[in-house]
Amino acid sequence: MNDLENINWERRARASERTAELLKRKVVDLHDRGSQSVLSRQLTRAKQREEANQRRRALMEVRQQELARNAELLEGQVAQRTRAIRTILDNVAFGFLLVGRELEVLPGFTRSCSDLFGREPSAGTLLSELVDADERMECGIALLVDQVFEDLLPEEVSLDQLPSRFPVRGRILSVEASVVRDEHGDVESLLLSVSDITALEEAQRDAQRNRTLVSILGQRAAFSRFVVDTRELLEEAEALSDQTVVRRLVHTVKGNAASWGLSDVAATAHRVEDEDIITPAHVKLLHAEMERFLRESGDVVGLTYEPTLDPTCSVARSKVRELHHLVDSVRDQDHGAQLRRWATTISQCPASELIGPMDMFVDGLAERLDKSIHLELEGMSTSVDPDIMAPVFRNLTHLVRNAVDHGIEHSADRGGKPSQGKLRIAVSSLADAYTVTVADDGRGIDIGRIVQKALAMNVVDPSELATMSRSDQLELIFHDGLSSAERTTETSGRGVGMAAMRRAARAGRGSISVSSTPNEGTQIVVRVPKPLELRQAG
Repeated sequence: MNDLENINWERRARASERTAELLKRKVVDLHDRGSQSVLSRQLTRAKQREEANQRRRALMEVRQQELARNAELLEGQVAQRTRAIRTILDNVAFGFLLVGRELEVLPGFTRSCSDLFGREPSAGTLLSELVDADERMECGIALLVDQVFEDLLPEEVSLDQLPSRFPVRGRILSVEASVVRDEHGDVESLLLSVSDITALEEAQRDAQRNRTLVSILGQRAAFSRFVVDTRELLEEAEALSDQTVVRRLVHTVKGNAASWGLSDVAATAHRVEDEDIITPAHVKLLHAEMERFLRESGDVVGLTYEPTLDPTCSVARSKVRELHHLVDSVRDQDHGAQLRRWATTISQCPASELIGPMDMFVDGLAERLDKSIHLELEGMSTSVDPDIMAPVFRNLTHLVRNAVDHGIEHSADRGGKPSQGKLRIAVSSLADAYTVTVADDGRGIDIGRIVQKALAMNVVDPSELATMSRSDQLELIFHDGLSSAERTTETSGRGVGMAAMRRAARAGRGSISVSSTPNEGTQIVVRVPKPLELRQAG
């Protein structure tokens, strides 16, 4: 054993002796001092700590048992409420279901969906399958839903563009969508509320039909002329191959049918307009719809769709006596000219017989667009030549629709102007011409938008645009296919109406002009020369 090992051994021996001595003193101290000794106090504290730990363990056990009882009670309440909610959802007439971005039905939907859609939906079923959407509709819905999930536009704007009405297996379903977001605020799904509005729509159609019949009976001569005009316009559309002109004619029929409240005819025309190519077969659908209405309303209206129908104007007996007198007294050219002038005059009719139920048309359109509009009609008793002015009046609905849809704002958007918009239609007879004015107090025409669309459509090039005055730029609205509307709706936006009105004015060797002031409104004036005999009479 070396020296280092000896040293370590001695050190351990001394440490053992000190430990033994310490324990010896503690035992002596415990014997001499009892509970006052340090060791006794340490043992007491250890015992107290153990007792405290036991109490805490007992308290924790009680609390855990209480939590378990509360959890069991809460689970029972949740299950009870879940059953109540499920019972309500399974028995409501409305249907609720969630769809994802790919239009797939997500788990969790009400039992009523089976009755509404006529089939049992399941998770993963495509919405397009439930509503029997064709390829065009499916593509359109997919694009709009994708726009909602992109979340770039305000939520209400995106949702408003989604279709809300679907014909499904003989029923009409109303579908309203709302956005469901996740904890991060991202669009997670769409909640669809579905209801059967078949009976409601049927009642609304009956009410609309009754209003239409009352309007027709009050203006039977005007409606008779409308029927003849419609048949002639559609016959012209059947015979033409120029799609631009055909679309103008169909668009005009749609507007005029809507003005009389013939919603089925207008809806059919709208569907025809959606076709890539409008064929004679499509036009025949409109003929058939007109014929169906007249056939079903024959006991009240008393008109048929036969080509023998000829509109008439009422003539006072004094005018007839005057005609006989003039015929008997004709001796020279002056009297002959006078007779011709008189014959031209007697064939005239009030403008009201050509304009139709414009007040009903504006009221219905304003209600559908949630706008408040007051219509002023001036000069409705003005006598006009129907052969010259009929094309203008049959296209008048285009100007009115544009004013109501694009021109006049919603009440909340009219700023300092009266909350109710104003639309004025005035007919006047000047010495040499008839004029028809349509004016509104709306937002005015956005020339910048018109110019942008004209450039995009290659209607003008930048060099031409640089030389155009403001009035020249306004005239661009009369170009086929050019519209200031952001999107096409059932009401307007196809860029056809203004071109159709210009064509009608030019057909009568007339003109059309437009003036517009931002935030003040737009005025369009159509001027058509009178027949030569009336112009010579001054």
